[in-house]
Amino acid sequence: MMDAYSGTKYIYLHPGDFYFGDCHTRMRTLLGSCVSIMAWHPELKIGGMCHYVLPSRCGAGHVRPDGRYAEEAVTLLLNAIAAADTRPSQYRVRLAGGGSMFRSTCP
Repeated sequence: MMDAYSGTKYIYLHPGDFYFGDCHTRMRTLLGSCVSIMAWHPELKIGGMCHYVLPSRCGAGHVRPDGRYAEEAVTLLLNAIAAADTRPSQYRVRLAGGGSMFRSTCP
């Protein structure tokens, strides 16, 4: 969705989604047990966010990274950072989510 007045683009990320853009984009998501990584370059005003569900998937030989898995979501984020001709150390990074949604089976 685009706000015609401000030119701001609004993105809602579902589990497995990834987006990288500039300061004219507002990203949102809803987290429970999922996790989101957000990276922001304060000088260039670019950044991205991923919304992943699981730490990794079994097996090898996958053609493309799948944003549902942490290892691959991080790869997507690092690829976008490299494509922007920037370095990960230039970004402010935040991690959110991973809430305990189920009753623990541990005493």
